[in-house]
Amino acid sequence: MTRRKILTISVILCIAVPLALGLFLFERANRFKSMADEAFSLSSQRKSEGYYTAEFEFKILGILYLFDHGHYLESYRKFNDLYNQFKTTSGLVRIPRFANATDEMEFYLGLQDPETGAFMDSTYPLPTYFGPTLNVIEHLQKLAESTGQRLLLRHPLKFLEQLDEPEELRAYLDDLSTVGSLVSRLPETPYILSSLDSYSELEELDLFSFSAEWKKALARSIWESQDPQTGFWGVRLRRTGELAEGGDINVTYKHIKELRDENGDNRYDEFPLRFTDKLIDKTLSTMSPEVSPNRSEQHKWSINQNLTARMLFDRLWPDLSGAQRLAARQQTIDILDTVFSRFYVPSEGAFNLYADAANADLDGTQTYVGFLQVVGFFSTQRRLKLWGEPEATLHQTQTLAVTEISQQQLLPFDQLPDVNSIRFYRVVPDADGYVSGALSVHYPKPTDVPDTLDLAVSLNRWIHQTSQSMGNWASRESLMARLETNDPVDPALDDSEAALAEADLILKQQGGVIAIGFDTLQMPRQMITYVLEK
Repeated sequence: MTRRKILTISVILCIAVPLALGLFLFERANRFKSMADEAFSLSSQRKSEGYYTAEFEFKILGILYLFDHGHYLESYRKFNDLYNQFKTTSGLVRIPRFANATDEMEFYLGLQDPETGAFMDSTYPLPTYFGPTLNVIEHLQKLAESTGQRLLLRHPLKFLEQLDEPEELRAYLDDLSTVGSLVSRLPETPYILSSLDSYSELEELDLFSFSAEWKKALARSIWESQDPQTGFWGVRLRRTGELAEGGDINVTYKHIKELRDENGDNRYDEFPLRFTDKLIDKTLSTMSPEVSPNRSEQHKWSINQNLTARMLFDRLWPDLSGAQRLAARQQTIDILDTVFSRFYVPSEGAFNLYADAANADLDGTQTYVGFLQVVGFFSTQRRLKLWGEPEATLHQTQTLAVTEISQQQLLPFDQLPDVNSIRFYRVVPDADGYVSGALSVHYPKPTDVPDTLDLAVSLNRWIHQTSQSMGNWASRESLMARLETNDPVDPALDDSEAALAEADLILKQQGGVIAIGFDTLQMPRQMITYVLEK
């Protein structure tokens, strides 16, 4: 063979091999995207059937990590194994029915890997260990509290020793800070695994300790990696350094938690939160009621609504202008409509992480309870902080003389389209009495959004009746603890059909009854004092 032919063949191979490899990887990435959507559906199904699924999402991220680092065959094999496992249930662990909290603790303690100390399959990469381990530990801690015990793990958290030095931490974060173009197009990237914001929980439980130098290195890394153009944090494309998809709301929220406390104050004088104007504008632009038909996108949307609300209303609210607060209010109203019309399961009184699901689950319910708590759905004080005093939203008050309370007498509430539900009272309530003083709830027209009084009762009923013990990250105990922080509600409230009859009875017994119309944010909009006509 002549030298020219050899050179020609070499040039062809240099072009053809990378091209063929690129086409192969592109085809595999697209196939993964479509199969991953089905895998998320299977995970939701198996979770509802009582299987242990807490590692599923982290395994998906671990597979993406391997693929992005060039381990194509290993990632492909792992995904096929995971997909088939959830397709057939072969190898899945079904969560048993527990006689008591001690038995449940024994079950979950037995899931810890003795070599790594993680509650995660040790054949997956190190970055996948932190998240599921924290989730199971949180569940175990709630169980331990209910039994009066101190939480003691069976094995030390050895995997943390691989990143508990400042130099190891920087290498860990740098490794996750960039991604290839194929993986960047997926709904989630392994970058989300770079968030270590819950390390303090391990210290509080005396399960692991980090040095002051390590904590400062973490804060510095977060502070330095904020994008000045958007105010967000996110993974960057490995070849160009460009911020992928405009940033990541999930990691952005968690990084802000590390830099700011619950009151919106900076934790570190030397690492103050920067670029807040751009950060707020970007956050407002991510609030959208539009939901994708894609299951993995719905999963991301559900989580992002919760985190966006937490970031905006918890950490950034003092920095918002009046116009930005009005925009946030309207966006929240629109998102509430979507949440209740697509993710709420009225027959069960709880939520699912995916749209239009037949059954509620722990992950979806805890996610949306968290969202509703942040926007003030269950807290008078929270509503006052975000949406103002009742006097500022109660636009119409009037007194009407009537002989009875029926649908006809409630027609004046139709004048305000914002009125979603009507509560009846014996006397005009003060700001703290809008919930505690309510006698009953009536809906003047069909609506997807329940009144906070009805929803609180439904959620408490569901959590005490469900057989679900733990989802991918939420647990029955953690959700119960969340619900206990809500304003107390009378569980004996009448339903909407009986509300009018009770209001009519009170009118005739005491000569008057108060009706107040509330919007979907649970703020009072209109009040009518009905007096009995002599």
